[in-house]
Amino acid sequence: MATCSSMPTADKEGNDQSWRGSTMTEIYNNKGPYDWDPDPIQPTNDHEVLFMLPIPEKGPPKPRFTSESYCWNPDYVRMPFAAKENLYPVSKTDPTVLKNRWTLIKEALSQPIHSSNDLQRAIFVYNNKYEDQWQFYTLHHFFNNVLDEDENEDFFKNLLPNIIKLALQLPELLPSSIPLLKKNKTHTISLTQLQIASLLANAFLCTFPRRETNTFPRRKTQKNKPQSEFDNYSPINFNGVFQSTKRRRDANCNKLKCIFNYFQRVVTNPPDGVVTFQRRYFNESELPQWHTVDQPLSPLRIHIDDKGTIEDGLGLLQVDFADKYIGGGILASGMVQEEIRFAAWPELIVSSLFTEKLEATEAVTITGAEQYNTWTGYGDTFTWTGNYKDTTPRDIFRRRKSYLVAIDATHFYKQPEQYNIPQILREINKAYVGYYSPSQNKPIPAVATGNWGCGVFKGDPYLKSLLQIMACRLAGRNIVYYSFGNTKLRDELYSLFTVLVENNITIGTLYKYFVQFSESKLPGRALYSFILQNINGTFTPTDFSSLASTKKTNIKNQVSNKRTTKKN
Repeated sequence: MATCSSMPTADKEGNDQSWRGSTMTEIYNNKGPYDWDPDPIQPTNDHEVLFMLPIPEKGPPKPRFTSESYCWNPDYVRMPFAAKENLYPVSKTDPTVLKNRWTLIKEALSQPIHSSNDLQRAIFVYNNKYEDQWQFYTLHHFFNNVLDEDENEDFFKNLLPNIIKLALQLPELLPSSIPLLKKNKTHTISLTQLQIASLLANAFLCTFPRRETNTFPRRKTQKNKPQSEFDNYSPINFNGVFQSTKRRRDANCNKLKCIFNYFQRVVTNPPDGVVTFQRRYFNESELPQWHTVDQPLSPLRIHIDDKGTIEDGLGLLQVDFADKYIGGGILASGMVQEEIRFAAWPELIVSSLFTEKLEATEAVTITGAEQYNTWTGYGDTFTWTGNYKDTTPRDIFRRRKSYLVAIDATHFYKQPEQYNIPQILREINKAYVGYYSPSQNKPIPAVATGNWGCGVFKGDPYLKSLLQIMACRLAGRNIVYYSFGNTKLRDELYSLFTVLVENNITIGTLYKYFVQFSESKLPGRALYSFILQNINGTFTPTDFSSLASTKKTNIKNQVSNKRTTKKN
């Protein structure tokens, strides 16, 4: 008979053990963390390679010219150096005087810049329509109150001129247009790290055009206000970081430290690697029919650890708890899991430039991004702690063997909604799309994940962990699950997983348990007990009547207390 037994808390040597399940050696298939063959970089209709192949032995790959050079249409990134199309008003007279914006940019940035006020004035030369909207509180606070005198002088004398030089090299480094990764299509882009650095230098200097209608947090478009084709894209210019609110000022100043350290690194020692970004889309016919899947959970290997973080899963497919607008608030005031990841690996920020808002069956994978920063804290306590020297080995295409997948969870404003089948189906499909690999005939990295969507999005880690386990099994990946200090979740999840394996429970059967649980309208905390009793064949609705009754009583008491408080 299946039971949910308590797990031992010590290993064979008697030492405290923070993990349950398979060893990491087993997760790595008794090989090293990076012994995975890379997916190739090869130009196709669905893979835009913006540099020349083959990769040279030394130095960054050379830029690649394509027929789409300088495109200015809804399918490509609008580059700041476009000549004919990128015109900007330089007067408020009638008729309006227009001037090429790249010319304005070069003229403004060629003037002496000795302070944050000078930098703001330069940025407003080619963004004059926002002079009354953009207030760079954080930028000025950073230079006036955070950096000391020597650091200020070094930035404006040495680092900023090099950032400007890097930004103005964009036409030579990226002579071809960058395709947008649009919804309902699988499409891949490969860029050099140097190309990414130039794009980010332009983002820092706020040179990208016509993305002003999108802000963070997202707001609905005002009635009768014309929409931009970029309403479904994240912001890319850094004005949101510069003008963040006082509440998040300290965290954003530390975000700027991450960015400055990144630029100091790339202008001092130009990087010569490559990063690949893929938007992956599955249509309805490509998604599993979960109730019919007859594969048992074995031979899936699972490692559950209450210590460590997803970033500790070296060489694994690490999960970014993403916003549907990739990057979330990285260029505003956000500073939780996704934003921290993007601050420590700044090359990830460039994905905001070309990735449309993610739909229900889409994910983004990023291969090759390099870590530049270390940190402590979370949210308001986020603090940059120093430079990081990334020693992750590179593949034959000179990408770091770092693998990230961005999947956005549903925000459950009413927590019980997540146990409804349409919501369960959405989450498990999203995880499956992210964890799927077309490389089914060779070993692929395990997934490193955790309590996805279980913070402010109100997801239940007991449910989300099972859904991710099912998605990993069908995608052919092992799983490393970080419970972020939750030892109870660690032990109960592993105990339940053991029971499921011992009883040869299939993915389809487990999914049917979810259907039955959804129909039962039981409280979420009964989920594991409900599954165990179904496996045992001992489930009866009366077993949970007290739980349901307690839930109703608690709700009634809460309502009564609110009414009493209101009267008083």
